[in-house]
Amino acid sequence: MPAARWHVGGTDVQRPTAMLEISITQGTNTAAQKAAFIARAFAELEAQLGLGQGQGLEPASYVIVREVPARDWGYGGQTQAARALARAAIAQAIAM
Repeated sequence: MPAARWHVGGTDVQRPTAMLEISITQGTNTAAQKAAFIARAFAELEAQLGLGQGQGLEPASYVIVREVPARDWGYGGQTQAARALARAAIAQAIAM
């Protein structure tokens, strides 16, 4: 979108902006891991979109980590919760 059509706090944007959103299974990462990801992802966005053009990103650029309950999203046609149960059943069968 042209910068002239984008505003932050009622002010025209002067520098590049970005928003990156990812989803992870709830409870699989610590607060420290999420914070580290957010910092690294922001730095990479800034390198790709801002610093490479001689400027930083607008401060109103976002990296969002959404935690989704395992029962509410899937992989390969199964919820993450169902996949975890299947892995546990296999591990239990192997242990017997």
